[in-house]
Amino acid sequence: MTETNTQRTARAYAAFSAGDLTTLAELMSPDCVWIVGGDNRLTGMYHGRDATFDYFGKLLDATGGTFTISVLTINEVVPDTMLVTAHVTAKANGREFDEEIVQQLHLRNGQCIACRTFVENGHLWDALVGPGQIVLPRQQQRAGVSTA
Repeated sequence: MTETNTQRTARAYAAFSAGDLTTLAELMSPDCVWIVGGDNRLTGMYHGRDATFDYFGKLLDATGGTFTISVLTINEVVPDTMLVTAHVTAKANGREFDEEIVQQLHLRNGQCIACRTFVENGHLWDALVGPGQIVLPRQQQRAGVSTA
């Protein structure tokens, strides 16, 4: 039986939560783009699987390992476009985040090629993670990450 996009997406979230990077790498395209909105030190576009995995590490570091995501629903709204609602909790810097989010994922050949997260109370996430970094004209950007 062929695995559906909904099943693959559920498996990707389970792999993330379990720290299973081998399975996660199988389900993410090497050229994926992970778009992180907001105004915090993790905001940016992470280009490529390695940069996205680096972001995941920074996310866990920024929250002292307290970040959790629990999938509530997964819907394939059109072929290869998934909408995931999830409950996210995290603690850092004396603050707590306990909100529902929406993630929009685009798939190609069963692999995630792009993800964008929508947070209703993004200002609460920004406050938890910490302020964005200022990059001066002569400073180098991190490889694989663009800010805008």
